[in-house]
Amino acid sequence: MLHKSLASSSLAARAAVAGAALAMLASGLAAQSARASLLVYEPFNYTSGSVLNGQTATGTGLTGTWSGSNYTVSAGSLSEGNLATADNSVTMPANNNFYTVAASLASSVTATSGNPVWASFLLQTPSVASGGFSGTSYGGLNLVSTGNPFFGISYSSGTSGQQFVVQKEGGGGPNGFASSPVPTAGSTYLLVMEDIVNSSGPDTLNLWVNPTAGAANPPVTPDATVGLTVGSITGIQLVTSGNYSFDEVRIGTTYADVTPAVPEPATLGLVAIGAMGLLLLKRRRIA
Repeated sequence: MLHKSLASSSLAARAAVAGAALAMLASGLAAQSARASLLVYEPFNYTSGSVLNGQTATGTGLTGTWSGSNYTVSAGSLSEGNLATADNSVTMPANNNFYTVAASLASSVTATSGNPVWASFLLQTPSVASGGFSGTSYGGLNLVSTGNPFFGISYSSGTSGQQFVVQKEGGGGPNGFASSPVPTAGSTYLLVMEDIVNSSGPDTLNLWVNPTAGAANPPVTPDATVGLTVGSITGIQLVTSGNYSFDEVRIGTTYADVTPAVPEPATLGLVAIGAMGLLLLKRRRIA
């Protein structure tokens, strides 16, 4: 009886510790979620092989239907680093022309003084074999507004190939080209843009290429910067002249909102231990 009692007490203690750890983790995750302000999220949860054009926009913060060119839904997500992803992606099969598809936001998003707006998405360049990745191709995300900021991959007349850029959609300036990194064919990139409203003059738009997901802030120095007054964002538009692929479009109020990371194995392990401890305690009580 004594051994049974001690074993029971030990098990209960271990289960209590595991349960407390699980509760603390859940509380921390809940607090993090409460702080987040992810306003728009489009993981492209549409049927693989279907055409995006004409489909009801099911992403968070979107409304109406996608309209424009016939971007195709591809099975599986794009991936870069430890960015959290879900569902499918979309690809423009044609190349060397101007193709767009757009969806409206359910509510407009506007940066204000001291309250920037952040946006991110994944972009995969075409391979050389498929064509569409030449000195004059481009692909990126346009935030529909009076300023129409575009960020992605474009080309500069002063270079022989593509560069990462943040600029007014359609070109013609202002342009913020990144001297590095240099985009390569068949690669996937996480692009993050910040819109900072200034008391006088145009907004400051900062661009980062492949920053670390899950961090509280991006690197101090952005890869490109440009001055452009954005205004209220009312929609998102995929823009390409080649068979680029797109995924994981996010708009939020912090860097962390738009760059969530896949949970670390240690965090998942803690969840599993806590759940197992509670299960063992429940079984012991039933016995």
